Amino acid sequence: MTQKIKLCLIDDEEQTLEKLRDLIAMIPGFHVEFATTDPMLGLDFMLAGKADILVTDIVMPHLGGLELINQLSELKIPVIICSGFTKYALEGFMVDAVHFVEKPIKFPMLSKGLKKASFFLQRNPNIKEFLKKKYVIFGEKGSHKRQMIMLEKIEYVEQQGKNSYIFTTDLKKYSVTNNFQTTLNKINLPTLIRIHQSFAVNVLQLKEIMPKECVLASGKILPISRIFKGELLDIMNDRLLT
Repeated sequence: MTQKIKLCLIDDEEQTLEKLRDLIAMIPGFHVEFATTDPMLGLDFMLAGKADILVTDIVMPHLGGLELINQLSELKIPVIICSGFTKYALEGFMVDAVHFVEKPIKFPMLSKGLKKASFFLQRNPNIKEFLKKKYVIFGEKGSHKRQMIMLEKIEYVEQQGKNSYIFTTDLKKYSVTNNFQTTLNKINLPTLIRIHQSFAVNVLQLKEIMPKECVLASGKILPISRIFKGELLDIMNDRLLT
């Protein structure tokens, strides 16, 4: 049996969600994996890669549909907008929505939108796996905003107390409340190597290694502890030219 395409539905009206569930149940090849009236829960669900297509309203409290779509833009996830406000149709297509379904929702338009979204998935079959290897998702505690950080732009990570700070080559700094090892595990970047109790560096950003510190391509100097120096030298010596 062919695996069904997983959908995430977001709308602040439970009645609309029920209508969508009923209509989608009549369309072969699709399955409602998650439905919520809370756009933040839907955003986190999509960022976790648990659904293939997003169907969302535009006008919602706390986090509007257009902002939500913008936060997912790097993932290239096909989005279908369902709204009673046709004035948002053009704005939806400007944020790369694949289809607009006007409320009250009618079966032919919804079916057409899902087929268009499925064609998009067929053209980009490995997009989710590619993105897992290229990005990490960052979200500030208590904030509705989520940001995509390209793994290759990570310069180094520093632990200060209960917070981990991620520094990038474009001079940005991100803070997360995690212990150091948890942060490194979640980033999951093979070239990110621990060099100190409180520092891990992307070895691709290294310029020079000295007895007790290293110099990055940006000119920043980070400490190296004796405990972690051995692994770093093993990696570098493997590529050493003499």
